[in-house]
Amino acid sequence: MEELLKESLREDEKLLWSGRPEAFETLDKTHKSPFIRRGIITAVVTVALCVAYVILVRAKEAPVKPAVLIIVVACGVFIIVRGLLDASKIRKRTSYAITDKRMLILTDTAKSVEYSAINMAKLDRDEDGHTSLLCGEDAIKARPWKRRAAVLSGAITNENTGMCERFVMYALPDADKIKEILKPYLPL
Repeated sequence: MEELLKESLREDEKLLWSGRPEAFETLDKTHKSPFIRRGIITAVVTVALCVAYVILVRAKEAPVKPAVLIIVVACGVFIIVRGLLDASKIRKRTSYAITDKRMLILTDTAKSVEYSAINMAKLDRDEDGHTSLLCGEDAIKARPWKRRAAVLSGAITNENTGMCERFVMYALPDADKIKEILKPYLPL
């Protein structure tokens, strides 16, 4: 991560803060119910698609292709475990950086957003006590359980205006210090 950060910094840029997300439980209060709900819905839809496929194929007196069923089930399993994978990636391979020009999320690559592209920002604490920096209208309006996935997608900007619609730093350690650092740059 240190190497990626060094490579990502511009010559005229000053690093103000860098760190990793604070420790968090994968299925905490904020994330457990949505995970279970998404799992049940996905399982029901997956079974329904498999049953519908078998019924349609048999009605046409064609052979059932197991590969189709395997692909549908694999997609369903991936949708269910995606939230667990996101949490693991944030926990193990994500760090954040704040400079005098922009903010960065470092995973396998560096994703950044310039301060000039952010017209609204908010620090918000979820029911488990984790503070997230939310930049852009979509991030501020999103439910707390969607924040982890937003971290991994990086900055989403409006292609017409160039303004940030969503950028999230989840589970920020020492949020008060970060708020002070960002005061000159963001409307917090």
